Amino acid sequence: MAKMSLGMSYISNGQLMEAEKTLNEVINFSQRFGSEFHGAATQGLLSIVSILRGNLEKGVRIAEDLLKGYYQNNKNYNIIVYHVLLGNVYLQIVQRKRPMSFSLLYKNIGFLVKNILFVSKKAEHHFNKAIEVSKNIGAKGYLGQAYLGLGSLHKAKGRIEQAGECFSEALQAFEQCEAKAYLKIANEALETL
Repeated sequence: MAKMSLGMSYISNGQLMEAEKTLNEVINFSQRFGSEFHGAATQGLLSIVSILRGNLEKGVRIAEDLLKGYYQNNKNYNIIVYHVLLGNVYLQIVQRKRPMSFSLLYKNIGFLVKNILFVSKKAEHHFNKAIEVSKNIGAKGYLGQAYLGLGSLHKAKGRIEQAGECFSEALQAFEQCEAKAYLKIANEALETL
């Protein structure tokens, strides 16, 4: 658990190489000693590291594989987390806030060719699934995050009225769970419309 927490800290701090090394140690340990929970959770963290390091295909593949397993085992919390994660990956492609470098484009050409026409639909699908499951289990924080992502997608596609509705839903969810940092983000998003 300590190594897994250290890996998460490295991710939060942007030390991706250290995170990958530490998380691989956790996976090796879990395989040797039969700690499947830690191995699966760590695989999820490694998917985030892969995505952040620019290997979209590998990171998305790991996340989608984990998501299938979570559905089979009714792990609703994990289902929400990975739908929000994948929704945000596709959202960032839709938003294209900064130009993609040649090396990043080259590294992800296969993934982009297969997905570029569907990124908006995939983002919307993942956010809607996260909203559905969040409502079912009362996960207000993730409900707000999913609405925030969906609102950002609508805004990027020029659907301002739908974006406003989603940002308002996000605000309401964040108010209910007193998530002040996210509440501020949702307020700012709504003000930009």
